[in-house]
Amino acid sequence: MEFLKKHYEKIALAIVSMMMIATAVILVDRLGLEETPARRIDTNIAAATPLDTNELLQVATLLKNPLAWRTNDGPRPFIPDVWKWNGTDFYRAGDEPTTKTNVVTDPAEDLNWWVASRTFPVKFMSVASEVGTNKVFAINLPGAGTRFVKIGDPPIRQPIYGIMEEFIVLRYDEKKVKWFNPAIGGETVSDVSVLTLQRRSAGVVKEIPLVVGKQVLESEPVARYQSSVTGEQSGELKQGSKFNYKGRAYELVRLDSNLPLLIFKDIQTQKEYKRRPRVVQKF
Repeated sequence: MEFLKKHYEKIALAIVSMMMIATAVILVDRLGLEETPARRIDTNIAAATPLDTNELLQVATLLKNPLAWRTNDGPRPFIPDVWKWNGTDFYRAGDEPTTKTNVVTDPAEDLNWWVASRTFPVKFMSVASEVGTNKVFAINLPGAGTRFVKIGDPPIRQPIYGIMEEFIVLRYDEKKVKWFNPAIGGETVSDVSVLTLQRRSAGVVKEIPLVVGKQVLESEPVARYQSSVTGEQSGELKQGSKFNYKGRAYELVRLDSNLPLLIFKDIQTQKEYKRRPRVVQKF
């Protein structure tokens, strides 16, 4: 008894341990967790059973030659659509998709347009000679320097922005104005005389009054284009101007900065293009 009292805890622990071991043995026996012998890898393994392709062949045959289906008025064949694959898309036979190489783009679609006002290229510089009643006037022409003209002279032919134009001196109105100049504290006389030219351009005849020493703004707008493909930019084009792009010749038929509206046409095909240009103050 004295031994049991001294070693009570050890005896109890031993009993619990034995019970746990017995429980584990019982569970292993019931769950069938006994060790199974390892499979030997040096023995021959039977070859895999060949895949039976007969069913796939039958399905393929039915797809190519489908059975006729019947209705109340007799058998009817089922005709499926034939589809093809070009490496990119599926398409029905006979409806081949259009490739990019077959697409022909219109060069006129490349052009972006701007419209603005510009200065009139001819400038009245001075009265060069006042001998007699027939005065001589000095005018500047773009690319031609100073020309000396008189009223009644033959028309001056000069290309302006790519269009051949004609100018005739119609009349001269001498005019001087007095105004107070604070810089000198007194009156100053300024020459504001006007030389009027008759201008014929693209079949249109207009009178252009030029004030001496002043650059005049044109009443007609001008346009420019830039290619969105090549980056090519045009010079200043006016109504009636002709230009070339990608080997094709075009003509600017109409130009209106108020709407705004721009119409040009392919000279070869006479096809017209309408555009809404961007309006800017000046180029």
